[in-house]
Amino acid sequence: MSFPQCFQAEVSRLAPLFAAAEEADKAFHQSWENGKKKHRSQRQKQSDLHDRMLDRFRQTTRTIDRIVADAFTEAKKGDHSKLPSLFAYLALPGRYFRSGYQRADIWRFVKKLPLDEEQRNILCRIILSQIETAGPEFVEMTRAVRRISTIPFRKELNHLLECTSKDYMILRIRRILSILESGLP
Repeated sequence: MSFPQCFQAEVSRLAPLFAAAEEADKAFHQSWENGKKKHRSQRQKQSDLHDRMLDRFRQTTRTIDRIVADAFTEAKKGDHSKLPSLFAYLALPGRYFRSGYQRADIWRFVKKLPLDEEQRNILCRIILSQIETAGPEFVEMTRAVRRISTIPFRKELNHLLECTSKDYMILRIRRILSILESGLP
């Protein structure tokens, strides 16, 4: 199976797990807010619902985090057959508590890898899809840009810059373009 096919298979496998973690994160934070409203003077009190939501959050995130951590460990050891899992995790939309930091670690690792053209193209598509929503990982994404840049990627960035009216998007795209033009790491 080719790398893009493995990548798509991993996206399909990890997407429901990531969505479950994201949903559990939202439910946990909602139960926290509800508990704060209900017990203003007694912040230590937590409802049973809050405790159940915390357990659910931990269980759902543990599953996907274990898969990604195992793939990351193997990739660091040199087993690059696990890269599709890491790329898939980067590609998944949305977020849950600490997922952005995990993505940042993966981006730091990926920027040091020797990448083939298929892998660079996948990472370029991931960056283009994540520019608007990236959190803590955005800095590491921009640092990896020089290693994966292609001419079509630059054209897409310029097109996106022309089409967007969101100030923060304009700033992010300009940041990436300035790194590409100046050759900064």
